[in-house]
Amino acid sequence: MEKSLVPDEVKKFIRAVLLSEQGGVPVRRLCMDYRNLIGHVLDWRGLGFTRLEDFVKAMPDVCR
Repeated sequence: MEKSLVPDEVKKFIRAVLLSEQGGVPVRRLCMDYRNLIGHVLDWRGLGFTRLEDFVKAMPDVCR
């Protein structure tokens, strides 16, 4: 797993996406729901991650 850090603004947006649906959002839908709710593409690769799962795991304070 990478040691990349996720900016606080991105965490805020991810939290909003996860709270938009009761029970949260499955990883497989995270990028689509992020784009639909926030209005732009979730560039997790641009943040230094090679796998979406690693990106999610880098935010234990937001995702589980």
